[in-house]
Amino acid sequence: MQLLRSAILVFLGLLQIDGAAYRALARYETLEVVVQTGHTEGVMSAAISDDGRRILTGSWDGTAILWDGSTGQKLRTVVGETGWFRRVVLSADGQRVVTGGHFGRVTLWNAVTGERMRTFDGHKYDVRSVAISADNQRILSGSDDRLAILWDANTGERLHTFAAHEGGVEGVALDAGGKFALTGSADKSAILWDANTGKTLLTLSGHGAEVTAVAISENGERALTGSKDNTAILWDAKTGEIVQTLSGHKDWVVSVALSADGRRALTGSFDGTAIYWDAETGEPLRTFADERGKARVVQLSRDGRRAITGMESNATIVWDIRTGERLRELGSHTSQVFCVAISRNGKRIITGAKNKTAIVWDTQEGKAIRSFPEHARAVLAVAVDDDGETFVTDAGRDSAILWDIRSGARIRSFKGHTKPINCVAINGDGDRVLTGSWDQTAVVWDARAGEKVQTFAGHTSWLSSVAFSRDLRHVVTSSDDGTTVLWDANTGKALWTFDQKVIVGSAATNDDCSRVVSTGYPHRAILWDGLTGEPVRAFAGHSNIVVCVAMSDKGDRILTGSYDKTAILWDADTGKNLHTFSGHREEITGVSLSTDSRRAVTVSEDGTTRIWDADSGNELAALYSLDEDKDWLVVTPDGHYDGSQGAERFIRFRRPGTLDFVPLEQVRGRFHRPGLLAEVWNDEGRSSEK
Repeated sequence: MQLLRSAILVFLGLLQIDGAAYRALARYETLEVVVQTGHTEGVMSAAISDDGRRILTGSWDGTAILWDGSTGQKLRTVVGETGWFRRVVLSADGQRVVTGGHFGRVTLWNAVTGERMRTFDGHKYDVRSVAISADNQRILSGSDDRLAILWDANTGERLHTFAAHEGGVEGVALDAGGKFALTGSADKSAILWDANTGKTLLTLSGHGAEVTAVAISENGERALTGSKDNTAILWDAKTGEIVQTLSGHKDWVVSVALSADGRRALTGSFDGTAIYWDAETGEPLRTFADERGKARVVQLSRDGRRAITGMESNATIVWDIRTGERLRELGSHTSQVFCVAISRNGKRIITGAKNKTAIVWDTQEGKAIRSFPEHARAVLAVAVDDDGETFVTDAGRDSAILWDIRSGARIRSFKGHTKPINCVAINGDGDRVLTGSWDQTAVVWDARAGEKVQTFAGHTSWLSSVAFSRDLRHVVTSSDDGTTVLWDANTGKALWTFDQKVIVGSAATNDDCSRVVSTGYPHRAILWDGLTGEPVRAFAGHSNIVVCVAMSDKGDRILTGSYDKTAILWDADTGKNLHTFSGHREEITGVSLSTDSRRAVTVSEDGTTRIWDADSGNELAALYSLDEDKDWLVVTPDGHYDGSQGAERFIRFRRPGTLDFVPLEQVRGRFHRPGLLAEVWNDEGRSSEK
């Protein structure tokens, strides 16, 4: 009996353990993956909550990112519908985000859920600056339309329009009590307004050039202005008198911040530095410098212990005010991806990026196998042979490079153009290379000897794309002159000129050049008959410029990529839109189709390469190259991931609609999938587990 009692107790204990485990798992039944990447373009603005726990950055890349100020972890990304965010602000309690930028739009967001709360439409031109009151009740915006507008944050009602500047309003600020509004303008002045009545209180004139940024102390007694005259000025906000002129920068002062009591100031400049000042005496106390470019934005924590600088590069740096120590950098470095190619056997995907590097992804081994960093500029064009053994890139300047994928060695350089090369192709066997240049010509090269085989001259502007027929009998080129030309590869003579009469972004052809497709304005692609030179049909479905195109070997499928952030797969025979691929956060810059047309690959200025199922239209995976290509990551929409040895530091999981992150060790076994890229590419029946 005692033995039975013991067994029952053990069994009940196991049930309790299993129940606890089950409840823990149930808590995380639905999770969102958050890849810890940063901005891909320059940081234009930054803000910090009063308690220092949240930092917000806004970028040219059209996103605002909310960060954990203590750990540097990315919490949430807000994506704009169109254009970029010139200015973002974070409410004092860290619960609200306000963005302003392209097309005069101001938007209020919930910082926790990422949901859009309200849009304020009243400006005619781009919004240059925004501010939110300490109680979250009022929003102030300034625009190129020379107006500043004070809004009711709850109703969207326009409370006051401040119209006295003779130039665009570059900067705005509100005091903590919401009594005063401060605006700075390209007319070289700043104006202090009564926020309750809308009346002008003071006009601050003292700068010799445009006022670019403004700040006001919490009590409203001090105002700070920055200018293109390379100085910042501290003002007595009661009398309008100059308290101190802060001189020390060697270029425009484009951002300013003021401590709560108005006694300390921080200025950021295009000279690459941020300076922390004793604002009362004008003495520089500390200089913060980063070699990667201009300090476009600066911010001070409310307790005066931290400084933030946002750089023209995509870096945001948190500094210790007292020691000058660099505490952390927000976000890993990703680079915009400009081009992509797939080997005919499907074993290799090659991407080229802004960071002057090409990456080779192996779809059989399921990983990034090698990077090729020896380029003089951003890699704008790549092409790979049928077997995925060699590939060619534009090297910058006037040359192209042929690479051996297995060894990583440079096989040969092709030099002969008089201006930079910006488009390349390679035939299936890898023994012929085709280059197109700003010098308005295309050249076929003997890949083994490195010698010119044929030159194609006739375009009147730079070339945007080049392509071979599979039998090497024809060459297709497209140009900024508005034409796409089909050439006889042996004689160098033009057979057909397809005149689109607009800038042609890209062109592609099928195996035998019986079909040619070209892209350009007005947001469409055109299919041409390669035998007659006649247009067959137009493909119109994008809302912005179509910049890249790919065609299947048979010519029955066409893939277009656009600045509208989407790619569309078309039926070439009927013109039907088969699938629209949506998911990129920035402009799509390159597209490619697998030989069997089962996979579409797109690359974007958002720093990702995305793989799509061409049959269903579903996104299968996103590929990331991180921290100057030291690490790589593959992530599926449902959160499964695989990566290099150090890649897990870029993976976090969050409960939807919250900022509640789950420790990775609790869910690693569920989401980590070794060999994920191979699994996705080869369609090996992945689980759709959530």
